[in-house]
Amino acid sequence: MMVTFDYSFEADQVRFGPMRLSYDEIVEIQYLERVPPLSNRVGTSIGSYKSGTFTVAGIGRGKVFATDSTKPALLLRTEDTFYIITPEDAHDRFLELSARIE
Repeated sequence: MMVTFDYSFEADQVRFGPMRLSYDEIVEIQYLERVPPLSNRVGTSIGSYKSGTFTVAGIGRGKVFATDSTKPALLLRTEDTFYIITPEDAHDRFLELSARIE
């Protein structure tokens, strides 16, 4: 089963799955070589596809929207939670978003 998210990086927000996250809400961004191990899910976990709320090893409990959890990912932290996403060009997006939220 191959499910994809439409990751969209717009002028003032990033969109993924049902989420719209304003760049102003992001307080920290990290590049991850791959999504850390996940447990205690509330959502969908089929193979490397992950969508929902998970406990992420070494990070805590937050939202994951990963079409392939074995690929590089971005950790977008807000004041209240965090989101992990896996856009195709994760490293380029990391550089782009890092410059936006300085």
